[in-house]
Amino acid sequence: MGLFLRIFLLFLLGTAAPLNGQLTRGFVSGSVTDSTDAVIRNVQVILINKQTNISRETFTNDVGFYRFVAIDPGNYSMEFRTPGFETHKIDDFAVKTAQEVVINQTLAPASVAAEISVFETPGSELAKTTATVERTFTEREINELPMQVYNNVRDITRLALFAPLVARAPSFTEFSANGQRSRNNNFMLDGVDNNDLTVTNSSLRIIPEAVQQVQLQTVAYSAEFGRSSGAQFSAVTKAGTNLYHGEAWEYHRGNWMEPLGLANKRAGFKETPRYVVNQSGGDMGGPIWKDHTFFFGLLEMNRRREAASASNATAATIPTPDGYAALSAIPLGDGETPTAREAALNALKFLPDIHRLVTNYQNLQNRPINNVMVQTGTAWDASITAWGIQTTSVTATIWIKAINRTSRATPSSGRASLPLNPFCGRITRSAIRGSLRIGS
Repeated sequence: MGLFLRIFLLFLLGTAAPLNGQLTRGFVSGSVTDSTDAVIRNVQVILINKQTNISRETFTNDVGFYRFVAIDPGNYSMEFRTPGFETHKIDDFAVKTAQEVVINQTLAPASVAAEISVFETPGSELAKTTATVERTFTEREINELPMQVYNNVRDITRLALFAPLVARAPSFTEFSANGQRSRNNNFMLDGVDNNDLTVTNSSLRIIPEAVQQVQLQTVAYSAEFGRSSGAQFSAVTKAGTNLYHGEAWEYHRGNWMEPLGLANKRAGFKETPRYVVNQSGGDMGGPIWKDHTFFFGLLEMNRRREAASASNATAATIPTPDGYAALSAIPLGDGETPTAREAALNALKFLPDIHRLVTNYQNLQNRPINNVMVQTGTAWDASITAWGIQTTSVTATIWIKAINRTSRATPSSGRASLPLNPFCGRITRSAIRGSLRIGS
């Protein structure tokens, strides 16, 4: 048994892989003083999530300082309470991914019970504890900004182009940050590595409707984001709130909305070949146990129907009509039999049908075959659709996330939640068939 246990432990150590996690939650901190700038100790500070009604509680220390850690991104309110002073309430402020919000408060002595509500806190959006250059996109911005289509899908990584110090770049992710290569970007999903193992692209596609917040850090980020020297792209997914909420969507792209492209014009097309993309889906989120456990689920279906066109076809280099006529006059080569020659010519009998459609040959060349020059050229016309494809593809993406949080009061700033990892599955059915047509 001891030998078996040692072998099993060695197997685990040999197959273990490092699990890298980056910070996605934020912080709230500050100090509390009175009207004479003297610190106030033992002030009760209550932080409340406005979407889930989950509260966290702490107290100021001997120097009047308080701090909450591991705060999920979202909108919050906060109260400051202590005997002998007015109660202050901050009605609404936002906590972003990996951001520390600093809120300092001055409490005035109160002879009678009083409560002061602050609806806007100037300066809370300013990062006072870090020199990181970043931009955070809220759920509203993600939903309302025009989403660029990348690799035939709506891709939230294109939001990086709105961030400071980011520019377009060739290949890989097609954007670079802080002068680095486009493959030097780092992608994270809920704090977990989301990088492709071969090149630095995002591995799992994230549906925009599943995202609560996106943060892009470009320079001067902390050591925990040290995997790559480029942009640090972090996405935080939704997890449900105390209110039931759902939505449905349909994104349509059709060839009838697009002009005839130059390549298709040169190929002899009179109208844009069929190209129809439908991206439809819906999501639903809400409470399982109010103020404690929440769920969020999403389903998206992508359907693409595409006809043969110049964009998906391959131009072919073939003998021109003059070159084809010269083939029958080529003398037999060494070791070549008349039967083999006849078989080769029979295999090329389809060329006259192609020649009747082709009106434009490019890269004309004379190639010697057994000392006889045979003219060839690249056929660039309606006939190239003979090498095109017609495809119908259907992809379904399922995203389910459940999270349980327990609201409790604690004098320290420890985390009081238990997240359950999201499940994401993808079902794909594709059918590709070669085009049997000659011409358009």
